Amino acid sequence: MATLEKIRSKSVLLVSIIFVALFLFIITIIDNPMGLFVDQTTVVNVNGTKVDYEQYQKKAQELREQNPQNVNADEDALQALISETLFQQEFNKLGLAVTPNEISEVIVGENAPAYIVNSFRSQFGASPEEVLTAIQNPESMGLTAEQAQQLTTAYKNFEDQIEQFLIGQKFFMLAGGTINANKLDAKAAFDENNTSYKLATVSKSLYSVQDSVTEADIQKYYNAHKEAYKLNEPSRYVRYVNLAITPSPADRQAAMVAINEALQQLGETEGMNALMGDSRFIVNRLTGDSATVAGEKIPALNNFVKEAEIGEARVIQNSAYAQANPKVVIARLTGRETKVNGAKIKQAIIDPTHSADTVVARLNKASVVNDSIEGVLQVVDQNVDFAQIPEVVVDSLRGANGKFVLLTLGDGSQVATAIESLDAPKPIYSVSLATYNIEPSRETLDALNTRMRDFLIVATTADAFNLDNAVQQGLAVEDALVSNSSVSLNGLEDTRGIVAWAMEAKKGEVSRLFTDSKNTHLTAAAVADIYKSDYVPASFPGVRQSVENEALSQKKAEKLIAEYTGKGNSLADYQKAMEAMRIDTISHVSLGGGRYAQLGGVRGAKKGEIVGPVRWNGSVVVYTVLDSEEGQMPFDEVSNSAQYQRQMQQMLIGNDRINSLLLGDGKIKNRLLKFTRQ
Repeated sequence: MATLEKIRSKSVLLVSIIFVALFLFIITIIDNPMGLFVDQTTVVNVNGTKVDYEQYQKKAQELREQNPQNVNADEDALQALISETLFQQEFNKLGLAVTPNEISEVIVGENAPAYIVNSFRSQFGASPEEVLTAIQNPESMGLTAEQAQQLTTAYKNFEDQIEQFLIGQKFFMLAGGTINANKLDAKAAFDENNTSYKLATVSKSLYSVQDSVTEADIQKYYNAHKEAYKLNEPSRYVRYVNLAITPSPADRQAAMVAINEALQQLGETEGMNALMGDSRFIVNRLTGDSATVAGEKIPALNNFVKEAEIGEARVIQNSAYAQANPKVVIARLTGRETKVNGAKIKQAIIDPTHSADTVVARLNKASVVNDSIEGVLQVVDQNVDFAQIPEVVVDSLRGANGKFVLLTLGDGSQVATAIESLDAPKPIYSVSLATYNIEPSRETLDALNTRMRDFLIVATTADAFNLDNAVQQGLAVEDALVSNSSVSLNGLEDTRGIVAWAMEAKKGEVSRLFTDSKNTHLTAAAVADIYKSDYVPASFPGVRQSVENEALSQKKAEKLIAEYTGKGNSLADYQKAMEAMRIDTISHVSLGGGRYAQLGGVRGAKKGEIVGPVRWNGSVVVYTVLDSEEGQMPFDEVSNSAQYQRQMQQMLIGNDRINSLLLGDGKIKNRLLKFTRQ
């Protein structure tokens, strides 16, 4: 009966749980009826393959851990995942795979590459064989079941990385094998790099020609070079105004008044007591040798600590009128003495299962200290700066006269520490620093906001986002091309939210006033156009200006070439016809680089033969070969052909092109902005 009652009570509880879950389900549908049918997890879709947002977050975190200074970790993570997906799709098409035996051979085989083994050691702190032993017999290594599982997972992850590496290696060997360099091509490439020419030239600048281009000229040039403006995804043309939030001249002047008042107060008191209650100043104290002082990266501080009188205070950095990070730093020298301020120490990490006092006693009796001593996990040597550790610890170590003393670290672990040798005495400085960071005042912030809002009162459409309206408020209108892959407006910090707004706004729509998380700038934007085709149109200002300039240069060059072709039999004739001031001599002309690529006719020209007129950068030139000189290294068919083949492979399937080749006519649908708007 009791058992039956328990079953009944569990059934009631189960019904209650189901009812609550059903209620929440219904509420969710009412609140967001389309939520059931919208993909909530895919950050990017590559040719139909979905990449999960959690994968993206994990990859971005890995990149940040590898390089904490990488401000583009989010963008790099997404591009890495797109590349990995494209490669995996190609691997699957080609049927490329790696066997477990191949992976094992690379990690623990007799001929395992040194760079793989070294990479393993840097990650695990042990050899692959030692880690495998620990995984297979964790008890013998003193590992718990949880530690053994973590180690197994880490090893499996390393194997997965090796698998991808080996498959990629197979792919590039297969792809590279389709690119074969013949002897003639290799020889021609060698000659281009190995032969240096000396030329005599007569030139006519393109700027000497007065001409203009029509819309037809611009469109013709654009159509001929259209591939240079290819879009990988739908994009939007955004106009924006940006106003840096910086202190006004009045703010900077007020800061200098405060600095002068502070110096006067410091002259009447000791230390930095006069500034301790002043929130405008950040006060910190510094004690150390010249290297410690230099670490502050204030050049004047290095001389100040050596030359100043004890108690003296002065300004050692004044960047009050700098555009970025304006500040003023006051220093006060509080001490200077020559003394020992560091030592070389030996630390023994103690096994927590042993008596710490017993282990310390063993260490002090041992003639050689290493991790073979019972109860010692690891022994390390390091140099310490006494200024960086508590004075009581320094006194304890120095008072032990080279014997080990027991120290407890912040995490609760215990280490036995002994001084092996003291550093030589050197000057040690004590100095206090008071930093006044000059910030925009409330009046300045209000004035900046007013300028932007007055502009937005007039600029209510994308067409009104123009120079005439912007100039009235001392602003400038910038152009940007953004897409779902964009992390900012032209690299402007913390503008992902503006990109997200632009990708959802209608053509002609104007944004609200945005500011970044650090309050360093105010920004407003407008969607001037929406590009859904595969190419950036010639109307986009960034393309328009470039195309117009190139079309005009090409037209001028064609005009000059037509005008001077056949107008002479010598450089002197062309000098006269082209009204050139002189005949120039150019030495060390090599066709292997891009600088002289337009003078390709040099290769087949004979000495004294007139070549041109041809376009060369901003001029039209006529030239003749005065001399040529081959390098001292002869052509080697085997090595030079191999080098040329590698160059061709890099050019055709290198990092800059491989993603485009793998994507082909496929599509990438980037949904990152659905998840990250800031």
